[in-house]
Amino acid sequence: MQFLSGKELTQAIKLIVNCLRPGGKAYLTTTSIYCPWLEDYLPTYNQRVTNGETWAGEIKNFTDYAPEEAKAYIPDFFHALTKEKLQSILVCNHFTIEKIYYYDLYAPYIHIVHPASFTNQAVLVSDMILADKEPYSLTHSKQLSSFMPMRPKEECI
Repeated sequence: MQFLSGKELTQAIKLIVNCLRPGGKAYLTTTSIYCPWLEDYLPTYNQRVTNGETWAGEIKNFTDYAPEEAKAYIPDFFHALTKEKLQSILVCNHFTIEKIYYYDLYAPYIHIVHPASFTNQAVLVSDMILADKEPYSLTHSKQLSSFMPMRPKEECI
């Protein structure tokens, strides 16, 4: 997902919805904005969010943020997401989220509710989602321990 533009990501999620049987599950994982490589990009990301940009995590010069040893094998385009942004996209496309959390790449069994700072951990967003064809079902996030109604379709991307 981190190599898809916002438009491509939306199309991919819609394709997943169309391919799943009712009650089918999709398991997704992607790199979050809290990846240590993106520490220097975070102020730009926050400004883009403040400016109302829909896809603030789209980075067209990703190699500028990568360590020297990685620059030879990574693309210039990269799309980092937050848990909240990915949840919004999924809910708008009629998914019920069973679990959504950040985890440490080197210790995936450690779930991080909200990364407080950048460390040596490569924190990723990992999602387990359940397709739900009912457009106004409830979504439950165990990490937030709250129920949220799905957004009306006109608020979706």
